[in-house]
Amino acid sequence: MSRTGKTARLYGHVDEPRIDLARSDMDRRNIADGDLVRVTSRRGTIILRAHAAEDIRSGQAFVAMHWGHNSLSSAGANELTLNSQDPFSHQPEFKHAAILIEKADLPHQALLMRSSANAEEAQSQALLYMAALTPWLSRFDYATAFLAGREHPVVVLRIASATPIPQEWIAGLDALLGLDGEDCLAYSDTRRNISKKALVDAGLLTGLRLTGETAAANWLRDMMVERTPTHDLRRWLLAPVTEAPVRQPGRGRIVCNCLNVAETDIRTAIADGAGFAELQVKLRCGTACGSCVPEIRRMFALPAGDLAA
Repeated sequence: MSRTGKTARLYGHVDEPRIDLARSDMDRRNIADGDLVRVTSRRGTIILRAHAAEDIRSGQAFVAMHWGHNSLSSAGANELTLNSQDPFSHQPEFKHAAILIEKADLPHQALLMRSSANAEEAQSQALLYMAALTPWLSRFDYATAFLAGREHPVVVLRIASATPIPQEWIAGLDALLGLDGEDCLAYSDTRRNISKKALVDAGLLTGLRLTGETAAANWLRDMMVERTPTHDLRRWLLAPVTEAPVRQPGRGRIVCNCLNVAETDIRTAIADGAGFAELQVKLRCGTACGSCVPEIRRMFALPAGDLAA
């Protein structure tokens, strides 16, 4: 992640640290797809977002090794695995460990996003924001900072806490991301501990902070990534609505990172009757590194709602 972690397009497939689990194991533990879970081994405890994966067997779990302190409020998988070594090669035993998984109760959540309206400085500015946010991550029970988008990256910071987030921390993050000016749209409900800010620059949503209520997080993130003009949505930017009131042409999650092919593109082609070979010719997905091929093949067998996003 010292090099690839600075490229927004490589975050597109799996952008937030997660633990892959079998759906049957999640059902037994009353864990829904997207819930935060506490993962504990004999060595340590971390918090990750649960993801129902079709290729994980019951009784097993998978956490990618590259999520660490540079993008997460913990050291990730390294806090769970054992520090034993092979007596001859000194290879560390970091491939497996027994863990306990339970749903995490972190009711106080926040989302912050920042991008640049200037396309030429978008990449460099995003890296500066990422570097500035990294020291903040360890303050929270759960926090992760990552890049969304491709040519015009958006810095995304997600926070979850067992206790209310201190107002001075919120003010500090606002200042760090340039959300402390008078040109921001603002909303505050002190009784319910909810506050929000939005920054519009050159007709684009370039900054956002939702604290205490984050219902609109997904469509607002898509809006920033797709650089959708705000003229039809400006009055809805701080509203607690889970879907955009005005339909947006968002592409959705990227499945083939190599060739920038989204899940919606693939599903549309399949619905039109394309087979796997025809899909590769038409969209070229799965023709480069090939890592997305298993997921694409599953999309032919599963209904639209069954493939976890």
